[in-house]
Amino acid sequence: MKWLVAINLLGVMALAALSAFQWSINRDLNLEKIALEKTTQEQARKITEQEGSIKNITADLDDFRSRLTIAEDELKKQETQIATLRHERDRTIAERDVAMKERDAVKASLAEWEAAVKQRDETLKKASGDIQKVMDERQEAITRFNELAIKYNGAVKDLNEARAKLAGAH
Repeated sequence: MKWLVAINLLGVMALAALSAFQWSINRDLNLEKIALEKTTQEQARKITEQEGSIKNITADLDDFRSRLTIAEDELKKQETQIATLRHERDRTIAERDVAMKERDAVKASLAEWEAAVKQRDETLKKASGDIQKVMDERQEAITRFNELAIKYNGAVKDLNEARAKLAGAH
C-alpha cells in the first residue's frame, strides 16, 4: 500500500504538474486571445476610422472633381473670351492702322490743299497787283486821252477860228 500511496502521490503530483502546465498554457492562450481581441478591436476601430476617412476623402475627391470640371468649363469660357478679345484687339488694331493711313492721307491732302490755297492767294495778290497796274495804266491812258481830246478840241477850235478868219479875209 505504500506503494499505491506513492503512485497515487506521484499521480496527483503529475496531475498537479499537468494541471499547472495546462493552466499555464490556457493562461498564455487567454492572454494571447485578449491581446488578439484588443488588436482586433483596435484594427476594427482603425478600419472604421479609415472607412470614414475614405468616405470623406471620396466625398472630397468627388467635390474636387466637380470643382475641377467647373474650373475646366470656366477655363474654356475664359479661353473663348480671350480668343474673342484677341480677335477684337487685332480687328481694332487693323482699323486703327487703316484710320492712321487715312489720317496720313488726309494730312497729305490738307498739306497739298494748304499749298494750293497759298499759291492761289499769291496768284490772287499778283493778279490784284496786275489789275491795279492795268487800272492805273488805263486811268493814265484816260487822263492822256482827255488831255489829248482837250488839245484836239482846242486845235480844232483854233483851226475853225483860223478858217473863219481866212474865210472872212477873203
